[in-house]
Amino acid sequence: MIMKCIFKAILFFLSPLLVNAQLRSADSLRLLLANTGEDTNRIMLLTELSYFYRLTNPDSCILLNQQALQLSRQLNFAKGEILALNTIGESYRMQGEYPRALEIEFDALRKSRDNDYEEGEATCLAFIGLVYVDATEYRQGLYYLQQGLKAYEKMNRNRMISFSLSNIGNAYEKMNLLDSALFFQEKAYAVSKDVNNLSLSSLILVRLGIVHSRLGSYNKAFANYKQALENTYRSGDIANRSSSQYRIAELFFELNSPDSSLHYAKLALSGGIEISSRKTIMDASSLLSKLYRARNNIDSAFHYQEVSIAAKDSLFGAERFQRLQLLTFAEQQRQQQLQREKDELRLKYRLIALFSASGFFLLLTILFWYNNRKKTES
Repeated sequence: MIMKCIFKAILFFLSPLLVNAQLRSADSLRLLLANTGEDTNRIMLLTELSYFYRLTNPDSCILLNQQALQLSRQLNFAKGEILALNTIGESYRMQGEYPRALEIEFDALRKSRDNDYEEGEATCLAFIGLVYVDATEYRQGLYYLQQGLKAYEKMNRNRMISFSLSNIGNAYEKMNLLDSALFFQEKAYAVSKDVNNLSLSSLILVRLGIVHSRLGSYNKAFANYKQALENTYRSGDIANRSSSQYRIAELFFELNSPDSSLHYAKLALSGGIEISSRKTIMDASSLLSKLYRARNNIDSAFHYQEVSIAAKDSLFGAERFQRLQLLTFAEQQRQQQLQREKDELRLKYRLIALFSASGFFLLLTILFWYNNRKKTES
């Protein structure tokens, strides 16, 4: 117990230092930007700087990548354009803008394939899979996530392999295939130990906690959530912090500890609002509504219920679902058309090869006939 308190004290004093170290890195990137012209170096600096805002301020992340996107198009720099599109799409996904995110990621996927940019293509596949899973289209999501994992394994990218394994495990958890979910999350966590990325570790730990909680292993779940939460304070990761806070609140609710549940649910909601995460806002508000209803605080219960319903409608409303389906159908049609074109081209090459071979053999036959005729005449 004493050691645990000491560790928490050390963590308390170290956390600002670690966050400040991140800020200093961001400041150094801003300084470099100020002294860099309108060239490809500026594009890469913009995308690198945006990484610091990915889990803390999605709007700033989008803004920086929009600048990178505009300059990439002016300079005809395909790699920069794909990197910017990927990050913009992922930021919109985190905010719950699923159709918009999917549209952008499909655009990035086409450009990646047109420019033979394998890493960009793998990232697109992973992010498209994430959009579909968040939008409850789990089978479709798994299809893209598994393709992305294969691509990353081929390139031996451990960080993204771990990320992809965890995303696949998350999809299985949503599909109630808990044994498969646990297998992939444990495998993802094992790979992540070689990567040393606190945000990735936090993401996997939260997902491991969800699976353990659903399997009834509450002590393991709580330990995972607390470790993830400690990581987020060290890294300044608001997205995974609010996610872990919500899961702790949910666990306390299940264990009939309403005061603790209320505390963490409020923290989760505050973080969700700060980063515009509709999913966290929806979940935390729904839980707060239940907690206040149990206390007979009808006004607060009704308020949070309205917040939750509004967030849910913005995530899964009929109009958004229809747009998502249309985008999926359009992409499927495009892929089918590409496959038809490939098949036609393959057939064309086969016919050319067949006619070439036939012509060659015809020429040999004529030469053979001509030589025989000359011998006969002689």
